[in-house]
Amino acid sequence: MTDNQAGSANVHYEGVFARVKLQARVFYEDTRHVMNILRDKIPGMNMPMDTKGANVGYLVEADIPLSPRDTLRVGNELRHFGLNDWWTPVSAMVGAMGPSTLLNVNNGRRDLFGTFVEWRPGAARDGRSYLAFAATWCAWIQETWRAITWLLTQTGSSAYYADATAFNAQDRYRLDNNFDATALARYEPNSTSTFEFGYARKTRSPSLYERYLWVKRSSMSANMNGWFGDGNAYVGNFEPAARGGQHL
Repeated sequence: MTDNQAGSANVHYEGVFARVKLQARVFYEDTRHVMNILRDKIPGMNMPMDTKGANVGYLVEADIPLSPRDTLRVGNELRHFGLNDWWTPVSAMVGAMGPSTLLNVNNGRRDLFGTFVEWRPGAARDGRSYLAFAATWCAWIQETWRAITWLLTQTGSSAYYADATAFNAQDRYRLDNNFDATALARYEPNSTSTFEFGYARKTRSPSLYERYLWVKRSSMSANMNGWFGDGNAYVGNFEPAARGGQHL
């Protein structure tokens, strides 16, 4: 790592209106991260890798008392994530880190909008028994790839050309509709016994790297980019939106 700079801002509010407890948060985060394989590690090596990302969004929650013991919590959130990931050219040779910039993620955007409802019934004095439901809509888009110049006679360039052509020919907008549900009940028949019953349905949409990494035929680019997420060597997956959230 040769450079890493980050900035953030966070505003939080709590208040009570007509017995309704309200919480709100607005946040902003940005990071610039630079890596390189320098000459002290490999003689003659220079391979800069740059990343710039930003998060911005809000979260609003309201706790509504339904009775002296029952509480209903409702909330809404929006999260926008923007990402650029590129390799600066270091060579005048076509297909060998040059002569133009290699863009792994070009103006990638991931927008999440979600709403949730949570009911804590009165029987749960310990606050551990509840029902919760959440719906989220997650949209992605990455702009057209435009990067290093290629020559079809060179192995690396041919791979970039084929992958870039296939990537650019597709519609890069995707929308996932996710629904989560959680139910938990706790029963204590006596002072020495406790029983808990639960059910949960959770979904996870892929990251920008998991969905939009477009280089597949160049082993160097695929290996260096594919370790993001859970380390399963992703190279991107343009499955239909109806199947969003799956592992690649």
